[in-house]
Amino acid sequence: EEKRVEAERVAAEEKRVEAERVAAAEKKAAAEEAAQKKRLIEEKLLAEKKALAEQKAATDFENKLAEKAKAEEKALFERALREKALVKKPVEEEDLLEDERTSSSSSSSSSSS
Repeated sequence: EEKRVEAERVAAEEKRVEAERVAAAEKKAAAEEAAQKKRLIEEKLLAEKKALAEQKAATDFENKLAEKAKAEEKALFERALREKALVKKPVEEEDLLEDERTSSSSSSSSSSS
């Protein structure tokens, strides 16, 4: 009887130790899986952060190009206006001279009459 009780006790102890070992192995596996998931999430977030930074840099670059193009377009427009004004100015002066000649000749013809 004593040997049977001792054998049952030993068997129960071995069962308990095996259950603890299995539980520890499961806990370790779960911790490793959680760590792997955490790493994957961190890698994904890092990749998204990098993509957003690249997208922002591209957008900033596009905005700078657009601003530069707009500034160049404005400069060209202003230059064209200045050139047009310079071309127009001599024409206006010629018109004024022509007006003066016309008014002088008409006033001299009026005075001759």
